Amino acid sequence: MGRIDDVTAFAELSEGDRTSLLDRLATAAAAGDLEALDHLLTLVDKHRLARGAIRRLVVNDTDADDVAQDVLIKVSAGIGSYRGEAKFTTWLHTVARNAAITHLRHSRDDVTLGDDDRQSPTQRVSSLIAGRDQLRSAIDALPDHYRAVILLRDVDGHDYASIADQLDIEVGTVRSRLARGRAMVARTIEVG
Repeated sequence: MGRIDDVTAFAELSEGDRTSLLDRLATAAAAGDLEALDHLLTLVDKHRLARGAIRRLVVNDTDADDVAQDVLIKVSAGIGSYRGEAKFTTWLHTVARNAAITHLRHSRDDVTLGDDDRQSPTQRVSSLIAGRDQLRSAIDALPDHYRAVILLRDVDGHDYASIADQLDIEVGTVRSRLARGRAMVARTIEVG
């Protein structure tokens, strides 16, 4: 399937060749090819392919970065729904727009009372403990290369460059593994 590992090489392709490559990768990823998915996520991240759709709705840079990470997670978790009836970038922009809208709704709804506010303090503490145990079990069940990135980023708080140095991998690989690992954790928790 001809991987393009060099960012410059992808950027130098004609628009039609880039579109074709992304469509082929997305089709393979939708069929279960994890290597194609990893490469697709790397290209989406490195070339900021979802950024335009995000920035139409989200102005703040930090929020846009958060939404971009959410998009990688959503692409990883939802790639099976890509049927190739439209260009991958069209599908990606829909995912990005929906992620941006969800982010904006959550930002607005943060002020409202949730179910947790109606629980007693004992119930809230029990829920938090149960949630942490479930989260820890889901992380522990991950393959090593996903677990390491999640622990370094989400538990220890390292930045992407530091994680890349520690694990001797590219920053784009850190981002794609993080997105894929987070998606796997989210699925495990939803099922559990």
